[in-house]
Amino acid sequence: MSGLPGPIPYEEITRSMMARARERSTARTLEENAQMKEALTLLRTTCKAAGDRLRELEGELRTRAAPRPQAKEARRKTAYLAGPMRGLPYYNFPAFDAARDALQAGGWDVTSPADLDRANGFDAMRLPPDTDWSRIPEGFDLPACVRRDVDALTRCDALVFLPGDWTKSTGGKGEFAVALWARKPVYQLSPDGSLARVFADMRVVDEPVEVRLRHYLNAELGGMA
Repeated sequence: MSGLPGPIPYEEITRSMMARARERSTARTLEENAQMKEALTLLRTTCKAAGDRLRELEGELRTRAAPRPQAKEARRKTAYLAGPMRGLPYYNFPAFDAARDALQAGGWDVTSPADLDRANGFDAMRLPPDTDWSRIPEGFDLPACVRRDVDALTRCDALVFLPGDWTKSTGGKGEFAVALWARKPVYQLSPDGSLARVFADMRVVDEPVEVRLRHYLNAELGGMA
């Protein structure tokens, strides 16, 4: 009878199998937990990055939607042109036109008495060449012209004389007095395209200014220098 196998330890085998099953279950659980933790970490990182990017986009949208301040353009200086008219061909309109164009090219807004005359229906360039330029044209309202020119001068930043001797011009001397009274700077245009300061005693002193008149028409104004 000794050759027969002994009793099978079912309980021990069962406990062993259950233990190994628990170990495998625990290992799977730990692995799954680790995987879940890794997935959660990745998800949090992704969500944070997405949230940061979303806030950036919202900020960009607010910036684009906000009204941008308009850049203010620098105001151009205004100049009133003065100089002799009577006694010169076509009442010196060509010289006034050339000086106006030169100042405008240099950055000034210019009021020219020649242009004011044209706006009021008088254009000396349409008169015949044999006109007596020393006389006031027939029908020309001189008092109204004086009032108009003085008003225009007081609205400008500066008085600018044409090249040449303006001290023999009655109108020029009157405009000079108004400019001094109104405390406006007075300049004289030079044939080389620069501006010189004119002082109360009528001294003309070279004083460079920020505007250089590069396109001054020397040929047209050379006879007045």
